[in-house]
Amino acid sequence: MNNPILIGQAEEIDLLQPQVRAMLGKEGVYIGGDTKNPDLLVPLVSQGGRVFCLAIDHELAPDRFLSTLTLHGPYVPQPPATSGDHLELLEKAHAAIDGLFAQLIITDPNFRPSKSKYWPDMVAISNAVKQARGEA
Repeated sequence: MNNPILIGQAEEIDLLQPQVRAMLGKEGVYIGGDTKNPDLLVPLVSQGGRVFCLAIDHELAPDRFLSTLTLHGPYVPQPPATSGDHLELLEKAHAAIDGLFAQLIITDPNFRPSKSKYWPDMVAISNAVKQARGEA
């Protein structure tokens, strides 16, 4: 009887397809399909390292996906769109603080806005304006 001895480092083999592994790592709603059956669409939810069908009451075994799987997504909720009034208010707040900084610089030439305790607030408002405009 011949018993071969394996020498070396054991290598772990991931039996899941890379796209399924990625889906398990990023929560959201996906739409699965099949390259052999283009009309097939299966809504999937990845949550907590598990995969569920749309009803979210049937867990799917990640290792059961066929190699012909196509995967789209994830589709995750987005924050609600900013209203025009909110954007206008943010822009006015930004302009007001910017104007106050300008007055302080005129009054005290040594004043540096980026060194003031209010600078993080100015940056936060600036970022909020960019996000509201869809620039962030």
